[in-house]
Amino acid sequence: MSTPATPSPDFPSWFPSALVKELRQGLRTLSFILLLSLFPAALALFFLFSFIPDPTDSGTLVSSGVCNSIFWTFLIFAVAGAIPFRALFSIREELESRNSELLLLTRQTSGRIIMGKWASFMAQALLIIFICLPFAFIRYYYGQINLVQDLTAISFIYLACGILTAFCLWASALPLLLRLATMGALFLICSTSLSLFSSGLEINLFKDGFGMGLLRTAVILTDVFLVIRTLLILAQRWFAPIAENTFAPLRKALLPVYISTIVFMLFILDSPSLMKSLVTVHLIFLWIYSIFLIVIELTTPSTLLPIHVQQTNEKQTGWFQRLFFLPGMPGGFFFSILTAFLIGISGYLFHLMEHSTRSGNGIQSILFMICLTIFGWYAVVMPALVLKPAWKRLKNNTLLVYILFWCVSSFFLVLLATMDGYLPLLPGSTFFALLSKEEIATFDTSGFFIFFALLEVMAAFLMMGLSNGEWFATLKKTLNSRQDGEKQEDGAEQP
Repeated sequence: MSTPATPSPDFPSWFPSALVKELRQGLRTLSFILLLSLFPAALALFFLFSFIPDPTDSGTLVSSGVCNSIFWTFLIFAVAGAIPFRALFSIREELESRNSELLLLTRQTSGRIIMGKWASFMAQALLIIFICLPFAFIRYYYGQINLVQDLTAISFIYLACGILTAFCLWASALPLLLRLATMGALFLICSTSLSLFSSGLEINLFKDGFGMGLLRTAVILTDVFLVIRTLLILAQRWFAPIAENTFAPLRKALLPVYISTIVFMLFILDSPSLMKSLVTVHLIFLWIYSIFLIVIELTTPSTLLPIHVQQTNEKQTGWFQRLFFLPGMPGGFFFSILTAFLIGISGYLFHLMEHSTRSGNGIQSILFMICLTIFGWYAVVMPALVLKPAWKRLKNNTLLVYILFWCVSSFFLVLLATMDGYLPLLPGSTFFALLSKEEIATFDTSGFFIFFALLEVMAAFLMMGLSNGEWFATLKKTLNSRQDGEKQEDGAEQP
């Protein structure tokens, strides 16, 4: 008689196997060993000199201000620089060595693989922070140190490490030019953060009261969670099999945040300016994030399979799932329309929030916001629709070509702006022409902007329909086969 297996008390059984694998590999790498040994040794040396008197002066060999700057320099570049930089090469090595297929054969899902990698790097960053804590407490002997502000700053650095690490995991399989741009962005972010800390930046989330501090904290954590989840799902696509729909969870994560923000804005139209400023920052973040998400979804080559449609049929909201959450260009296209609709509503509420006197908030401002939203949506969507026929040749370079297209197109947009003109159907031309209006009152409802908006909508739908016939054929065939199967089942049940 066999006895049930008891759980092992060993360390590997406490955590997921993917995390244990990444920790075992990451903690033994030469780069992490050097980072973990040279980093505290250099800090200990500088802090030791800060207690040795200078024989030629009344102070010490290293002043307290220099030690403080060195501490933040090492912490920022080690946690927010070195850890994400190591993540920039992790996925590409496994993809080039074809280890991803072996990992999937061990019944590890793509989500668990990516989550294990990200959690491993975050654990290594946390270990570096713990090693730095003794030096952080030594700084209090110098005086004029704010404990709450330092803990808040370290928390922000750790959150930045989480975002940058997730971004580098996704960017590690991108083309070389984009990876080089990511390296430059890492150095720029670390240098900017260091300059902010060196200038005496005060970080106090609760300076305007406990309630406002809790609201700020909730907004920051929500935005950070949304960004990290998005980047991890994007990185998951490098390992995910073609039958796995990674587009649905990515798009679903945005909708509740947007809807809750719009509902919240309805209640604070007449609130104090402090509350409005917080919502404004959060709204700008959502707009930038939405544009980034739309561009990624429209430039990621994907194929619609019957299994994707069958998964949506099993749910009560199958029509909604099929319209907005399926892989392929049409799914991203319709999702971009939904996102643009949410951007337009939030933009109009932002206008009402900034103009509490309700002056000029009639049909003129509504038409202005509708046209501006359509022009912005067309500017983002149309270049991706043009690149759709070349998906098989471009593959992962589609995003790079999209960016290069906008670099070239920006030259013509600047040229048109200098001549105070615009060219309809050129992505971005009508958007910037309408955006140059200083006031909504100058928007002419009887002008050509409404006609151009309708023209660009029809052009986008026409381009989408012409280049995605295979997608609609697969969808129609799967739905018809499902209906035929249901009819056969009904006929078999009848006597």
